[in-house]
Amino acid sequence: MGFFSSAPEIIGDVSPDQIVEIFKTDGFAAEIAALSSGRPFVRFKVDGYNSSIYFYSETEGKPGFYRSIQFSTGFRDKLSLDKANQWNRERRFIKVYADTDGELAFDLDIALDGGVTKKFLLERIADWRSLFSSVLAFVSK
Repeated sequence: MGFFSSAPEIIGDVSPDQIVEIFKTDGFAAEIAALSSGRPFVRFKVDGYNSSIYFYSETEGKPGFYRSIQFSTGFRDKLSLDKANQWNRERRFIKVYADTDGELAFDLDIALDGGVTKKFLLERIADWRSLFSSVLAFVSK
């Protein structure tokens, strides 16, 4: 067995189809949808709440493949600027903010530049699910 024979595949960009497949291998449902602009996104649920993954930085010469993704969700609950700032000062990874209507929103950005593994992406899905609950608990205090 050679030195590189067990090396994991390095992923430098992903398609919505690949993200859905990664969710399925982890036992979760996800589906591809489209924004009004036609741009694809992946829709899934966490603890019964809607979440999305948006795709950015389409790879040149590879239509439908993207070099960065963003986990995102929003709620109709109002969020004070002080509360959002407190989260963002005290914690990392998920950005919490009040959207243009003053409603709670939060995002997690992932750049694929330099390459990542499938395991890394599965870990980010797990992080999103875990941090999702933490955000909800924090803002309800």
